Amino acid sequence: MTAMHPRRICGLVLITTAWLGLFGTTAGRAQGPPLPVPGGKGIPFTPGNPLPAPGVNGPGGQTPMIAPVQPTPPTVATPRITVPTLQTLGQIGGAPQAAPISSGEGPQPGVVHLTLEDAKQRTLANNKLLQIGNLNAQAKEFAIRAARSDYFPKLTGSVMYFHFNDNLGTVLSGGGRTVTGLRGRPLFTLPTTTVEASVLNQNSTLTNLNVLQPLTDLLKVRQGVKIARADQEIARLEVEKGIRDLVSGVEQLYWGMLAAQRIRAGAVEGLRGAEMLAKSGTLEARTAVVEARHTILDLVEPPLPILPVACAEEAVGLALGASPEIHQAQQTILKAQAAVAAGKLDYVPSIAVIGGYANQTAADYIQSNIGYVGVVGTYTFVDWGKRRNVVRERQNLVTMATLKSQQTQDEVRQKAAKAFREVQESQAALQTAQELAGLRREAEKRAAEPPALMAAARARALAEIEAVKAELAYRQAYVQLMSLIGRH
Repeated sequence: MTAMHPRRICGLVLITTAWLGLFGTTAGRAQGPPLPVPGGKGIPFTPGNPLPAPGVNGPGGQTPMIAPVQPTPPTVATPRITVPTLQTLGQIGGAPQAAPISSGEGPQPGVVHLTLEDAKQRTLANNKLLQIGNLNAQAKEFAIRAARSDYFPKLTGSVMYFHFNDNLGTVLSGGGRTVTGLRGRPLFTLPTTTVEASVLNQNSTLTNLNVLQPLTDLLKVRQGVKIARADQEIARLEVEKGIRDLVSGVEQLYWGMLAAQRIRAGAVEGLRGAEMLAKSGTLEARTAVVEARHTILDLVEPPLPILPVACAEEAVGLALGASPEIHQAQQTILKAQAAVAAGKLDYVPSIAVIGGYANQTAADYIQSNIGYVGVVGTYTFVDWGKRRNVVRERQNLVTMATLKSQQTQDEVRQKAAKAFREVQESQAALQTAQELAGLRREAEKRAAEPPALMAAARARALAEIEAVKAELAYRQAYVQLMSLIGRH
């Protein structure tokens, strides 16, 4: 291995110290139980270390690491990320060191490639709450069909059988009349004759088959269908809202992992320089190597997404048109209005057309088979104010739903305006941080003396870290704004 210039080695050591110093500040050096890695050694868990993919084993029994790769969304070209299996390093001056970590982007053993689009699809497919929401929307569709069925005639049938202790009733006829002459004298009297006949037989049956078509109640059926449709739309909007929240969370997590890997990428170069400098045996070099063992990752810098809106007014307009909460509030108003209309229809008489066929064995003196058609009407004259109070209650619900809709619109306006403002602010901060990082790099190149070079290297590393933080803030603000305007 060719020897490096002492100035270059000092710069690499200070870069490693600066990057690892930030890790201790931001992550708090929180550690957990060691994770098994090849070579029989353990790497303590830190917030920057990738977690093993549960239930997936790579070649040689290794536990693979889940790493997002180049996504292909329609508007943002996300780069590919490769998270290699961590390797342990030998002790300074002791056991031989492991092979150097490759920073290439080619396929590596024990690595699971995951795109952003795949992560979204897996999350949506495995989420139980979304599955419940979809089933709820399907159930509301069945409710609409059930409400529509009341438009059509109902075919009903009934059979009644009675067994009495005796034949019921008698029929009296003939006799009991006196015939008179010219002067009113009775000539003769007809005898009274009583004939017994059953009014209802002891064993009586009545079979009835009829068709009932409501007329005025069709107006109530219409309002019921409106309510069922509103319920279905609300259920669909709940699913859409859940999808937006999940997709937004996945995107923010994805971009956060990218930012974390970018912050840790600077430690790779510093670690290699520290390994070479460690041969001198200094305590500072050995400490830098030991701490840098937990900071090896391979990453590719992602491109920045482009904001699709030009002003806050445009963002607010898109958010108002795409907000599931606003649509839900509007459907709630429609439900309340339909309920008011249905309550007022209780004042209308219920009229229906009926027709059918009847077979009876109760009275022998009338025919057994009977066909009929007619009109049935019912009306409640006194209900002690029930209908009036029901209408008033539902009118109050309409007022409440209208106010809720206005409040929701105000909240969406505020959220959209705030999200657009945060995107602009984070974009300006990102530009400032990138310019500062560029100036720090130029200052590092111009530094000649070792003390000045060390200070410039540390300042450049810190400036690059701040630039990565600013980029992460911009991406998160961008994702939140896209979720509000329905671009996910």
